[in-house]
Amino acid sequence: MTLNQTAFRSLSSLTQLAMLSILTYSEDIPVSIIPSSVKTLEIRMTGVFGREMVTIPDTIESLKLSGYQMTRVNTLPTSITKLVLDKPSLFNMSVPITLPSNVQEFTFILGYIHLDVKYIEFLYPPNLRFIDFSHQGVPYKPTNIPTSVSEFKYQVLNILVHSVGDDDGLIFLSTLKKLSVHMDIVRGIDRCWVLQLNYVINQTSVETLVIEAFHFQVDIRRRLDGQNRNVLIVGKSLNGGIMHQQIVQRIEEMKKISLF
Repeated sequence: MTLNQTAFRSLSSLTQLAMLSILTYSEDIPVSIIPSSVKTLEIRMTGVFGREMVTIPDTIESLKLSGYQMTRVNTLPTSITKLVLDKPSLFNMSVPITLPSNVQEFTFILGYIHLDVKYIEFLYPPNLRFIDFSHQGVPYKPTNIPTSVSEFKYQVLNILVHSVGDDDGLIFLSTLKKLSVHMDIVRGIDRCWVLQLNYVINQTSVETLVIEAFHFQVDIRRRLDGQNRNVLIVGKSLNGGIMHQQIVQRIEEMKKISLF
């Protein structure tokens, strides 16, 4: 809904409303208009790009903010467990972005970033389980993925040969179980992508690898029994194919295994 005085009055009377989506052009949003019953809130700011973040009630559990300046993320309430930051303004970002302390699922969709910002540093909460950086190539600061995270999504940009999971600055700990890679394929241009899987097999404990592009998705699962953890099954059944590699101690001795 869009905001006006009639909407303000109508909202406050909806005492059983559980989900609310607001589109606003420049208006400040009074916290008092959002019923305490609302648990899922989406606010999209248009017209005034990079406006300061609004005050969010401490009853909200799932929050999506679009088009706001990032400098006040650390003021969001601790009630939030699912957070989506959609195309925020990152102008003059000189401090790390501290996520609310109880966030378990975090999605970041890159918006305008000032030329002076070389990367974005996130300070993650202790119970974070899911990170999604797959929508754009996020210039995140090289860091360990927290041990609490079991699922991570990221994007590969303009790379024809890519070793899955072997990315500068990303260290996948043994607690990571699902890894999703979104390939940025230009529509209308024929490209051959080579995905090397030896790093995933030898250096991670990832059990499910999902490779996504515009027109296809490949699901790859690791055999979980101890003697066959170096075997990857492609597709939903054995008909999809099996890839095998000998696990070795020295990474430089590995033979590359590639998916074309």
